[in-house]
Amino acid sequence: MKIYKYKNHEQLQKKLQVGDKVKIISEERVRKIKASGYEFMFGFNREMLEYCGKEFVITHKETRTSCKYEDGTNPVSFTLKGSGYIYCVEMFEVQQLSTVLANE
Repeated sequence: MKIYKYKNHEQLQKKLQVGDKVKIISEERVRKIKASGYEFMFGFNREMLEYCGKEFVITHKETRTSCKYEDGTNPVSFTLKGSGYIYCVEMFEVQQLSTVLANE
């Protein structure tokens, strides 16, 4: 399974900081990405779907050295207030982040 990523994911990971507000992508978008044969870094399980389309504040940001994107870069995990899951930048809405997708 291939990992879904934004073309400029490194810049976006640097841009987002603790205290920033983010919006989780829509359930439709999650299903479309998975149907295309991609998976999210850190996974996106069924229980996480209830958070789709909702806004959260970043409470923790951490670079993960135990895994890497296919291009060799380390992913950054984000923890959000009110959600018990770990997120990657690709799980956030692109309009808010002004990005270009690598996989589209």
